[in-house]
Amino acid sequence: MNATANDHHAVVDSRPNGKLHQANGKAKLAAAATTAATAAEDRIMWTPAQIVSYYASYAAKYDEEIDANLQGYPAPFVVGSWIVEYLCKQQRDSGAAATLRVLDLGCGTGQSSRMFFQAIRDGTLPLEVHGVDATSQMLERASGLPFTDLQCANVEERLPYADATFDAVISIGVFDFITRPVDLLRQVRRITKRGDSPAVLGITLPERSLREGEEQQQELNGWTRGEMETMLREAGWWVERHERLLGYEDSQTGEAQWYRAYLLVRADGGDE
Repeated sequence: MNATANDHHAVVDSRPNGKLHQANGKAKLAAAATTAATAAEDRIMWTPAQIVSYYASYAAKYDEEIDANLQGYPAPFVVGSWIVEYLCKQQRDSGAAATLRVLDLGCGTGQSSRMFFQAIRDGTLPLEVHGVDATSQMLERASGLPFTDLQCANVEERLPYADATFDAVISIGVFDFITRPVDLLRQVRRITKRGDSPAVLGITLPERSLREGEEQQQELNGWTRGEMETMLREAGWWVERHERLLGYEDSQTGEAQWYRAYLLVRADGGDE
């Protein structure tokens, strides 16, 4: 994990203009999102049981490996800081000082919530941090951190939270494995708040890194930036901010996997 993220992109605002709301535009958008999303379903992906087994065996040394080279895993810090910054501005603008609820979706050992715990320690934001993950061994490690609540659940099934529960959600390194990404994005939309202070979602999506003829061997997701943003819009999210980041280096090949990190704002209207 010695590579560094040095290919940063400018902030992108994808709030839709009038043209995107025309009927033919919606049809094209839906078709493109379906194509990108179903590619994951058609691929030979890891099963939920395989994912749980892998991370169960990795749980004991996971934090040690990450902590040994934090610069090689920048996404939790970058995306977490975006969310904290966004929520701070939202509170300043509204004049409210209520405790905000944040969900770490696929929280693992809690690495992705580092910036939230720092904000709590510093008194920057009043936060409740919740976590959900499918691997109980990872959650055991996370239980030593100041999470308000931890749930063990398969995140590709209906999320175990009521509608409009959270002010923000973070999900780092999770969509690499998700077979129905648009469905999960819509689930996140369901459990997040709407209205004058709409919820925010910070996620990483893996870039497609296939060479010609390799698609059938690809076991993890990967999309072009265009495919990613089509899925996001179809699921009801607007791009507030974007950056290309190093995700990780493959432990077997040493090749870098790059992520597209997104800060997304919940779009009002549409189906839940």
